[in-house]
Amino acid sequence: MTVNLTLAALAGVLVGCGVVLLVSRSLVRALLGVLLMSNGVNVAFLVVSGDPGRAPLVTKETADTAVIGAGGISDPLPQAMVLTAIVITLAVTAFALALAHRSWQVSTSDIVTDDTEDTRIGDLAAKNDLADSDYGDLEDPYALSDEPDPEEEVTMSIESLVPLPVILPLVGAGLTVVASGHTQLQRLITTVVLGTSVAVSGALLWATETHRALVVHVGGWAPTEGISLVVDRLSALMLLISSVVTFAVMLYSIGQGRRSDDHGDGESPLPIFHPTMLVLAAGVSTTFVSGDLFHLYVGFEMLLFSSFVLLTLGGTTDRVRAGANYVVVNLLSSLIFLLAIALVYGATGTVNLAELAGRLDELSDPVRLTLQLLLLLGFCIKAAVFPMSGWLPDSYPMAPASVTAVFAGLLTKVGVYAIIRTQTLLFPDGRLDTLLMWAALLTMLVGILGAVAQDDIKRLLSFTLVSHIGYLIFGIAVGNQHGLASAIFYTAHHITIQTSLFLVVGLVEVKAGSTQLSKLGGLATTAPGLALLFFIPAMNLAGIPPFSGFLGKVGLIQAGAQAGGWLDYVLIAGSVVTSLLTLYAVSRVWSRAFWRAAPVEEGSSATPGTVGRLHPLARGMVLPTAALVIFSVSLTFAAGPLFSFTQHAAAQLNDRAGYVTAVFPDGMSR
Repeated sequence: MTVNLTLAALAGVLVGCGVVLLVSRSLVRALLGVLLMSNGVNVAFLVVSGDPGRAPLVTKETADTAVIGAGGISDPLPQAMVLTAIVITLAVTAFALALAHRSWQVSTSDIVTDDTEDTRIGDLAAKNDLADSDYGDLEDPYALSDEPDPEEEVTMSIESLVPLPVILPLVGAGLTVVASGHTQLQRLITTVVLGTSVAVSGALLWATETHRALVVHVGGWAPTEGISLVVDRLSALMLLISSVVTFAVMLYSIGQGRRSDDHGDGESPLPIFHPTMLVLAAGVSTTFVSGDLFHLYVGFEMLLFSSFVLLTLGGTTDRVRAGANYVVVNLLSSLIFLLAIALVYGATGTVNLAELAGRLDELSDPVRLTLQLLLLLGFCIKAAVFPMSGWLPDSYPMAPASVTAVFAGLLTKVGVYAIIRTQTLLFPDGRLDTLLMWAALLTMLVGILGAVAQDDIKRLLSFTLVSHIGYLIFGIAVGNQHGLASAIFYTAHHITIQTSLFLVVGLVEVKAGSTQLSKLGGLATTAPGLALLFFIPAMNLAGIPPFSGFLGKVGLIQAGAQAGGWLDYVLIAGSVVTSLLTLYAVSRVWSRAFWRAAPVEEGSSATPGTVGRLHPLARGMVLPTAALVIFSVSLTFAAGPLFSFTQHAAAQLNDRAGYVTAVFPDGMSR
């Protein structure tokens, strides 16, 4: 029997034994079953990811080594699958251990004797003195009245849209996998799915502003027993902005005109690109609509798996090295988050955010502070808050332009969203606000100082991305409603601006063949339209009036002045200095890449100002970039209504009782 067949047989045995143990009513046996099944899955991944008799995650030297990488590193997809399977195994293991511990505390046994739903129905039957045959007539506390209010009917119809931002990309990912090898069909599916997601997100934004928070209990389960999806104003705004930028980035990628079978430069959209990008979109949406910590963790792992594959597309050595750095840091973040979830469940018996809003208040101060620190640490790594930000500038610039753009716009904002949600709903006492203020100040200053020292535009923008995360933490840390509203406003602004700038830099790279400032020049003459596309979002990022970046920073400064503490004024000063240094950094890019004459290399016959004319830009790349730049400018014209919306969103976030009531309209029971 060959090595592969032996491993395949071993994988089958492990999975089979795991299934036998998993159906047991013993939580410990079920846990052992999960471990056996996960190990079987890992072995199966190893079988398909390498040549027989060789290390499973490397490949032989071939003629395609230039694409695969000088080190003979294999396709990153199996690596990502193994890493993701390991993390998910750890998550399920921790959760099962917490369940077993809780069960032993309550009944000194790990045996599951009764189904929770059966128990609830039985209690209702006893209360109503009904027989089993009359279950259809029970007065279920989750049932609707016979004559629903018309407004309630409208809300219910809108609530049916809540799962779609997650479901649509996942279905689309499956369809694009089936359509692998048919590039045009993949493009059509992806465009339709992401375009529909934009429309659905817009409808949800309208619904949350005109009605209330939308809640869906998946599968009809009670919120204490299943997954709850919650869309309030903050979630709806993040869904809309993220879907718009993802749609624009995908159109940009399609506009490149490369086919999946063009592997020569490592930049082509491989067949796995479309499904992986859709899984990334689903992961982002999952984090924004999650109503419990564990489901939020699932969204994070969807992001980790898909982003690792996207980051290492093409398999070049630099990309795989950057991907390894990225995945190690984010696995650490996931493990910290996972540990926090296990401890939260062990201390409170729930991971539902609405339930936790009440139960965490009952814990002792040391326990509560420990849980808050662990959650905050995990989220700050995701958000690239200093000193946990060093991984980002080394990872993002290595990816293709379209991938870097969507990473810069969305991935760190998922961490910021999680910080906002947990700090306002679970830990509203502001005990760690001072720590967050110092983190915000250092993130702003260290990030922008790193930016001004860069010669590569991608790395420069990566450092500005880190720096401006500090503004978002600033708004959270000041601890008042105006600061929170300004942070939400600035988040929407920053997602669009950073994505726009990275798309423009992708155009610069196509036009001039480089993003090194020392090799660029004269682009304002050879490509005036490209110069305009860079200038507008660059000035917006720097906070030049009257752009939305200026308005967001003014809102943050006003919030700091309202707080009135000495550290608040230090933060205000730091934000002003950061804004000025941002202006210096982007002005340096403008003067060297666009304004000055193009440098002439020694021995070249070219004349100054002619660099770039031999590399025309595809219209399919320019139009989505221009559309996103226009969208970012529209935030300036819509600043009044948008700021009013974010004020309402901040008030809703501070209304913990309203969130709990939306999830538990009939009240919670212990």
